[in-house]
Amino acid sequence: GSTPGTTPDPTPDPTPTGSLNNTMYYDGTQWCLMLEDFEGEDAVDRVKVEKGNDASATATATVVADPHGKSKKSLNFYGAFRSTTYCYIDVTLPDSKTLSSFTNLKFDVVYDPAGTSNQYKWYTVKIGNTSTKLDTSTELGKFWSGDPNTTSWSQQSFSLGNNNKDLNTFRIFINTEWSSSSNLYIDNIRLSVDPTASDTCGSPTETDVNWMLDGNSKSLYISGK
Repeated sequence: GSTPGTTPDPTPDPTPTGSLNNTMYYDGTQWCLMLEDFEGEDAVDRVKVEKGNDASATATATVVADPHGKSKKSLNFYGAFRSTTYCYIDVTLPDSKTLSSFTNLKFDVVYDPAGTSNQYKWYTVKIGNTSTKLDTSTELGKFWSGDPNTTSWSQQSFSLGNNNKDLNTFRIFINTEWSSSSNLYIDNIRLSVDPTASDTCGSPTETDVNWMLDGNSKSLYISGK
């Protein structure tokens, strides 16, 4: 990656300290299953970069110390992304869950516009099974790095819809549609769930603990301190 040109004001990070991978927790707005929060990791073997048919394209995906202050570590996508070049991460859900248990794919993102080669651009988010290539996967949506809120940490959310809902193991793709370099930091990749019931608990003046009842798995989850 490159040295950030600015240090944006970080949004509060609701993620507790330490790795939460494959953990249910409350992210400040919704109950989620954390797929990857990158804490305590120096490299992520599951994140891959594919060049497709464009042999000249270069891109990297590495876990770095977060220069924007949201958390200890974040995933840095950097390089000359093209429509045929993309990064992906393979995910296996715990406890034989499938995507039908969840409503949205969410992650936190910040764009670093430092450097003359970086330009604002569209990023595409897709999902498919682990043998799927980018062009045959299901598009969940796009986000635009020129939006002012992407130069500080913001939340991106994409409806899972009715596609691939039976998958327990799947592939998440991120790529751009322009050919210039980009520098994007991503953290807290998660799936949100609609609880059967949920609320806060604690003393009348303390509501930092959240609970959720998952009627499908007959599980009670508690998040907070």
